[in-house]
Amino acid sequence: MASKSRKFIATGLSAAVVASAVAPVASAATTFTDVPANAWYGGSLANLVEKNIIGGVGGGKFAPDQAVTREQLAKMLVYALELDINEEVADPGFSDAKPGDWYYKAVAVAKAHGVLNGVGNGKFGAGSSLTREQMATAIVNAFKLRDKVDGSKVEIPYTDLDGNAYRNDVAILYSYGILADGTAYNPKEVVDRKGFVAFLDKTLTKLPKVEEPKPEPPTPPTTGITIKSAEARSSNAVTLVLSDAPLVNLTKDDISIAGATVEGVTTTDNVVTVYTSAPLEAGKEYTVTYKGSSVKFTAVTLVGQQNVEAVQLMNKRQIKVSFKNPVLWDANVKNLGNYYMNLLSDMGDRNGNLADDSIAAAANGKWTVTAGSQEIKKDKDGNEITGQAVSYVIIESTNGEQVDALGLKYNESANIQVRNVKDAATKGYINTSEATLKVEDKVAPSVVGMSSVVYTDNNKLVITFDEPVKSYNENHRMLVSINNNVVAAEIASTTGSVADHKKLVVDLAGLDLEKDVAHTVKVVGAMDLHENVNTGTQNPYVGTFTLKAPEVKPPTPEVFARPSVTGIQQIADNKFTVTFDQAVTSFDASKPVVTFKKSDFQSGEWTDITVAESDVVKSADGKVWTVTLDANLNKAEADNGSEDLNYDGQDQAIRDVVVENYYPTNVKATTAIKDADKAYYVGTTYSKSLTLKHDTVAPVIGTKGGFDTAGNLYIPFVDAPWDGIIQKGAGKLTVSKTNSKGVTSSYDVDVANAKVTILGANTKLDNVTYSAGKTVVVDVDNFETDAVYTVAFTAGSITDANRAGEIKVTPQSTGNLNAIKESNISITVPKPVTTPAPSVEGLVPQTTKGLIYSGHDIWDFAGGVYAGSASKISTIKGNENTVGSYDYMQLPENREKIVVVFDGEVLESSALNKNNYTVNGKKLDQKATVTYHIAEDLVTNGSDTLATVLGNGGVAGKKVGFVVITLPQDSIDRDGLYTVKVEGITNKSGKSMLPVTANVSLHDNTLPTATSAKLKGTKQLEVTFNEDVIADVVKAKNNFEVSVNGIKYQVVDVDYPDYPKYTNKLLLTLAQDITLNGDLSTAKLSVKVKKDVDGNMWVWDYDGTLNGDGTGFYDADLANPAREVTVSN
Repeated sequence: MASKSRKFIATGLSAAVVASAVAPVASAATTFTDVPANAWYGGSLANLVEKNIIGGVGGGKFAPDQAVTREQLAKMLVYALELDINEEVADPGFSDAKPGDWYYKAVAVAKAHGVLNGVGNGKFGAGSSLTREQMATAIVNAFKLRDKVDGSKVEIPYTDLDGNAYRNDVAILYSYGILADGTAYNPKEVVDRKGFVAFLDKTLTKLPKVEEPKPEPPTPPTTGITIKSAEARSSNAVTLVLSDAPLVNLTKDDISIAGATVEGVTTTDNVVTVYTSAPLEAGKEYTVTYKGSSVKFTAVTLVGQQNVEAVQLMNKRQIKVSFKNPVLWDANVKNLGNYYMNLLSDMGDRNGNLADDSIAAAANGKWTVTAGSQEIKKDKDGNEITGQAVSYVIIESTNGEQVDALGLKYNESANIQVRNVKDAATKGYINTSEATLKVEDKVAPSVVGMSSVVYTDNNKLVITFDEPVKSYNENHRMLVSINNNVVAAEIASTTGSVADHKKLVVDLAGLDLEKDVAHTVKVVGAMDLHENVNTGTQNPYVGTFTLKAPEVKPPTPEVFARPSVTGIQQIADNKFTVTFDQAVTSFDASKPVVTFKKSDFQSGEWTDITVAESDVVKSADGKVWTVTLDANLNKAEADNGSEDLNYDGQDQAIRDVVVENYYPTNVKATTAIKDADKAYYVGTTYSKSLTLKHDTVAPVIGTKGGFDTAGNLYIPFVDAPWDGIIQKGAGKLTVSKTNSKGVTSSYDVDVANAKVTILGANTKLDNVTYSAGKTVVVDVDNFETDAVYTVAFTAGSITDANRAGEIKVTPQSTGNLNAIKESNISITVPKPVTTPAPSVEGLVPQTTKGLIYSGHDIWDFAGGVYAGSASKISTIKGNENTVGSYDYMQLPENREKIVVVFDGEVLESSALNKNNYTVNGKKLDQKATVTYHIAEDLVTNGSDTLATVLGNGGVAGKKVGFVVITLPQDSIDRDGLYTVKVEGITNKSGKSMLPVTANVSLHDNTLPTATSAKLKGTKQLEVTFNEDVIADVVKAKNNFEVSVNGIKYQVVDVDYPDYPKYTNKLLLTLAQDITLNGDLSTAKLSVKVKKDVDGNMWVWDYDGTLNGDGTGFYDADLANPAREVTVSN
């Protein structure tokens, strides 16, 4: 048997990837009839078969071209990682991986150890084919490589992974040498079995190995196999997990328990169950020994001597196992591997292999365990809640198989044994229990339900029986009639779920059945799968159904949910806001939506106040309605409207408020909704008793007054309880002033005077906002700063305006308003602080291309590229030896220079200050040079004088200063327009000039520089530059000097790895193969980029715009040859 001691680590891993090992036994000599003797993957297949990682698909076949599915991947990875496939782990919670499925254990263990997850929506993705990108991530997850290698920093040769979410995992595998070189990885390609075998074998080979830590027990076991753990399963059963499976099944003589007698053992791979002749003492610690290896365990309390109450054949597709005490609904009770047939008919089987007697072995993945009609609760994500109990389970087929497929025969009995399930109350394992199953079925099927039918285009009548039924056999046919007319009927499914096998479906399409009346259904000769025919009271079965109108269902719930009221709030004596959870409306604007009911103690002359949609003001989003009630008597008077409100001389009034007859706005806008269906959407009726408050509080002066520079004082007011607005009443204001010299003066002004106003718009002064309608503004006579003002209000001069013209305090009153008492406020107006304006003189001229320009501007203009007019290219008079002149600036070596011409002379030290210049928002590079010059005359392209351009009257001989800025090498990384800003320049009198900006054309002056190199096999290498390059592929071979491990190699060819695309990489081919003592990853590579013997560099910066089509030698920027440098790996 293959050793289970192998462990894999990634470089630098501190802990082994693998855990306990349980793998199927397989011979290294296993052969498959569909694998040729010389198959390219044959060696890898033999390796994995020998290591018990993979087997065939049955019938002596391997199916090399069959796609690998996710469930196959789970099982192979569990075995490759040497995880315990029988480890007790939590249910993975996947709807497509259930106990009884052949791959269930592998999926559960893989998820528990973080090897594989689901695909979303509660599914594992069973049956889905594996792609190459998914394969990469699965291997990285399984061997935990992502924690040790940052894939984002690994360069890979594959060009089809840009933007791919799996790219970094592919890079990790490439870094270990698991993946081969090439330009395409083909991430979406489906992986077949032969390809995955080769891939997994290479993974196991490439990952470094580490020796298993050697245990140092006091007495080493003689067999090499040790006991890893021991757990008491009942009072006389103990389960041992060994470090490896024994070569032969164990006997009771191989195991001993101190203080107890071993009666027998059973062996399943590396799991051994030991039975004692007498119950062990609960709570006592025992020592179990196998071949010198010992482990301690504690005996458990026996939960129940016999918990299986009965086993019943429900029908030919279902077996019911009932328990005396509820058991835990978990992975154990769902696992068919814990149910056995005929297990104890021969006690000798206790020394044999249990797996042969399990129902799971006979079920072959086509049977499952369900909870029947018992409710199994789930959380909001659809996952079963743990800790639930069941009193029985149903073992049923999933594809139409019947119990004879399990080896059960009619009119015979079988012992059914249940192991490893837990008591629901104590969560402890119950004792192994069994009961006898009598394989017989003498009960005929009965109808238990019939579906309601609505008249649609595809009417189906479903008749449900209490067990699976069959339509007919050779000698019998079940007949269905409607209104005494025989109709066709079919079983919903005979190969699907048991539930569908119980349903008889009658297609009503084409039958002329009257709607909204009862129709009689008869079923004659209902037969179950054992061909029991109903001859009792249900032969025939008689029932009725009615074709009904379809239920009105809303369109999308997100749009047409029923609205509701979230709150009602009083905001004034007679104003209220009603807030809804969505925009609402009423289908009839005249119907009341809001009603203020009269109180029970009010007399009959008082009426309800009703408010329709047409009486409210809506917010922009339609969710808030503002209701304003009329200020009248609220009695049954001729001139009284229905929206009148009165407090009848009280400070409070109690009213019940009802909101009804409202709908979502978008329902009203949907014309497809019938009027009869609109009732479905009506909002919930809202009813609440409100205590309405009457405003009896007068406004008061706020805490902080203000002023503006126009001589106005601002006095804020606060009006409780509604934070209301104010108005002018009757009375006067006294304005007093004390200036900085202590002189005091005052005067009175009537509030009716135009110099006293209520603020009409919110105004912010000195970080304080004064609110419209709540602030008094006084236009002060003889306003002074550096003074203290006091404004005194007489009683009644200001009142609240909440109820003005709206609410009457009593039916007889005229509406007295709440008026202020005598009040005053002091406002200090400080002396203004004045800051002298900076002196500004002289302008850097604003002509963009005329007076700030570059050598590249001149170069472009001379070459006919510059799009501006000739008059925009200004320069200093002179020839190519005159700094700053037209001829000087168009020289190739001056393309990176910038000229800034000033209006007149400036302070030289200011002009030479590099901090006064920015290029594209960055201060001028300190490596740049700035020189200052003076010229007496300038010309514009040899014609117009500078005097004309500047508009200075044409005075000849005016001196002007200018600077020439020379940008340093590698400061511009691409051709284009750059914004130059000049500021902080002063003239000779020290006065500042205004800043100015201009766009100038600058040329790329960054030299291509090699940054790295790596081998691409034994005869090629790849050199990477800091930017895209182009080369003379014939002559550039002389610009490279290559050495590997100190040995020099001649370069015979230079090419582009992604031609015709030019990138930042060049591919070099050597004259001979590299001699290596190890593999490529350990070779020391050095590449020197240099000029050839004639002093030429044949590698340049690539500029795809030079000849207009982005290809060809003329795209080489000859001004930027590659820099001489040496790089290595």
